[in-house]
This record gives sequence, structure tokens and C-alpha cells, in this order.
Amino acid sequence: MRALVTGATGFVGRPVVDSLKRRGVDVVTLGRHTDCDVHVDLLGDGPLDEAMRGAAADTLVHIAWYAEHGKFWSAPVNAQWVTASERLADAFCRAGGRRIVGVGTCAEYQWAQDAFCVEDSTPLRAATLYGASKHQANQAMAAVCSTHGVSFAWARLFIPIGKGEPPGRLIPSVIAVLRGEREPFAIGGAASRDFLHVSDVGEALATLALSDVTGAFNVGAGRPTRIADMVDHLAAVLGKDAEPLRRLYAMRAGEPVSLYGDTTRLRALGWSPRVSVQAALDLML
Repeated sequence: MRALVTGATGFVGRPVVDSLKRRGVDVVTLGRHTDCDVHVDLLGDGPLDEAMRGAAADTLVHIAWYAEHGKFWSAPVNAQWVTASERLADAFCRAGGRRIVGVGTCAEYQWAQDAFCVEDSTPLRAATLYGASKHQANQAMAAVCSTHGVSFAWARLFIPIGKGEPPGRLIPSVIAVLRGEREPFAIGGAASRDFLHVSDVGEALATLALSDVTGAFNVGAGRPTRIADMVDHLAAVLGKDAEPLRRLYAMRAGEPVSLYGDTTRLRALGWSPRVSVQAALDLML
């Protein structure tokens, strides 16, 4: 098997590449960076057909997307990524590709107050441009694959955590506060989210790539973890006082108290998380 991976140098992409290689897959990376095997800017108008033929891959794992922390939710470039993803899928299929795994997000779902997300029953009514664009990319890529008779699966990621996260994200920011490296900030301490160590995300996406299943799959731990409990755990391990953060606990308007996914479909493939949330936090210290 030969797999082409976009976004291979990113936070999620690196463990996907590692997992595929451990399973004996010949991996080809594609991106703007010169250290990628196939050097292509997916948002440009470069010769994708030629790149796909040169990659000679039978499987595509499409992770690349705009992901700058704090900006990606409403960035206009999200719409460009829908078009780029559709164009990529079409070029890959026309070059003889046989399977595509696209990477989406839990933000595609409608977030109720207590959001337990099930692939085929929870409404897909995204509240952000990012979530809506990911859903549109799913639909566009699925249509391309259907036209070409290519197998297609869509992974909806919940919240990956681990070393290498952008420093502005929740857990690195909490660690920085506890270490006295930044000022405390408001956190929805009462909120619960579906956190999963990024190595388990890599294993999940590799599992999907090597299978022939189709449709949408939630990628998460399948259970919520309270943010306040994570803060307390980090404070205890570091021997620091979490009270400056606790004093600022507050839920933001419109955010669900609980958000997690049903992972029954993914677990049926033999996948399960190997790293607990607590162990994932420890690995970030």
C-alpha cells in the first residue's frame, strides 16, 4: 500500500505518518514545505494531475487545512479549502487512486447544551464558518469519490491534545499559567470535552486508511472530561496552586456544557485509545 498524506508535517499529520509507517505503509507526503515529497500548494493553481500521477498512491489521507489558533473559526480562507479539497480528490481519483480518508471536525455538528454527537443522527448544523466548510468539503469529496467509484471515509475529530500543540491552545496555556509564564485567563471550568491524545488520533486515521469502511466516523475518546479536573490534575503534578484559574471559571455564551462523540463505529474496527487523558496531560509537561 502507498498512502499520500496532506498536512503531514502538522500536529495531527505527524502521528498519522508515524502510524502508517509502523504498519508497513509506503508514505508520500504532500505540502508547501520543501521537506515534503510532493511540493504543491493546494490553494494554488499548480499541476495537481501531474503531482498525483507522480505520487502513484492508492490511498489519500487529506489532513491539510487552515488551522491558525484563534483565527481558523471564522477565516474566509476556509471556503477556499473546500474548493481545494474537492480539486485534490478529483485529481487523485483520476490518477487511479482507490481510497480517500478526509479529516473533518466535531464542529460540523449542531452543539446543543449537552452535545453527545452520533454520526448519522446528530444534526449537521455548524455554528462556525470552519465547521460549515468542513461539512461542505465532506459533501464535495464524497460526491467526487462516488462519481469515480472510489472508497471514501470522513473522520470527525474531537479535541486532539499532546506535545506540539500551538502554545495558545487550552492545555499549553493552562500549563503556562501554572508555571507563572502568563497571566490567568477565563476558562469554562465546568465544561466537559472529548479529549484524545494525538498519537491515538494518528492510530485512528491510519486504521481508517487501511480499512474499506465508508461514511463518517467520530474520532475521540468517546467520553467527556471536565476541564476543571484537567486543571486540577496539572496543578497537582506541577505542585502549583490552581486557584488563580479557578477564580476565573466562566462558561462562554452559546457553548455546550458537554461535548463528546459516539465512537462505536470506529471501535468496531478494532481501534481504542491507548493513552488516557491524565497520561496525555503528563506527557505534555
